[in-house]
Amino acid sequence: MEECISHNGLVNIRTVLIDQRLSKDDKVISFVRQTNNNPYCFVSGRFIVTASFEKNAPTLENNYERFTALTNSTFL
Repeated sequence: MEECISHNGLVNIRTVLIDQRLSKDDKVISFVRQTNNNPYCFVSGRFIVTASFEKNAPTLENNYERFTALTNSTFL
């Protein structure tokens, strides 16, 4: 992944607009294009946001299932 250092050249995420009528694939393409082909690094207000992923980390779905299981057992 490309490392981000300064605001220069980064897109403010608040300016990214996605047409909800597009297909899922076209929405992704639109997002990538609007973030200058770097959807993992952008500006949000005063902050530089970077996203990275661990190679063997659990999926979002796995984490959500674990979270809901823990939450449900807590409130029973």
